[in-house]
Amino acid sequence: MLPLLLVLAAAPRSPTKAPLDASKVPALVKALRAAPTEAACVDAASGAFLGTPYVLDPLGEGPGTAPDPDPTVRYDAVDCVTYVAEVLALCRARDAAQVPAVLQAIRYRGTAATYADRNHFMESGWVPSNTRKGFVRDITAQVAGADLTHDARTVTLATWHHRTDAAQLTLPDDRAPVGHFDLQYLPLDKVMAHARDIPSGAILLVAHQSGPRATNRISHLGFAIRRGGEVFVRHASSLRHQVIEDPLAAFVRKDQRYKRWPVEGYVFLRPLPAK
Repeated sequence: MLPLLLVLAAAPRSPTKAPLDASKVPALVKALRAAPTEAACVDAASGAFLGTPYVLDPLGEGPGTAPDPDPTVRYDAVDCVTYVAEVLALCRARDAAQVPAVLQAIRYRGTAATYADRNHFMESGWVPSNTRKGFVRDITAQVAGADLTHDARTVTLATWHHRTDAAQLTLPDDRAPVGHFDLQYLPLDKVMAHARDIPSGAILLVAHQSGPRATNRISHLGFAIRRGGEVFVRHASSLRHQVIEDPLAAFVRKDQRYKRWPVEGYVFLRPLPAK
């Protein structure tokens, strides 16, 4: 996974549990099976990671594989993408033994767990792949209502090859993030007006301004969690070096201050239960 935008978190909530490790996963998955709703499951699973160290790109295709021999599953370190994927896998798995297979289904476009088939980009890979597989559903229109905004663009092979990402990832052309993409989002200045419409457990994706040579508009993601009438964002923060929780208002203010690559707004996905 490419380095994502560094996210400044304000006043993180102190973790209430020790960082998650593999020995705790069987009991956690068993407890998650008793969650009354998918939102409750996401709340419990994502909360279990509070305090877990942030490590960029902690997962790969396993020892001995190239170009990324990192383990295929681990719980002692996450980045923002693997954090969300592992929470979804924990909520979908029947038991701890099934978690790696569910995680693989989330992280790759098909059944092959290869570097080329990994969902490296949110907009062109992760979101459409996991929508198609039934892991998530885009609910941005439901949250934004009349404030829903569209940003359509086309990425060509020429655009892709001009990016430094292309050299870093060395993907074959048939796996390049090319195509026509219509991103719908809730504008940043409208987010707090719609805070009451954001369901607990929703995945929040940070969408940036489009550029003529940009191949990715999503820099960061986490979970929206409602508690006591307020919305918080749980996410793996690269600047705080761990999984933390921020009030939504503070999270929005931070994004409003980022000028180098302006944040346009947020995309919202609902995690779906297994059929």
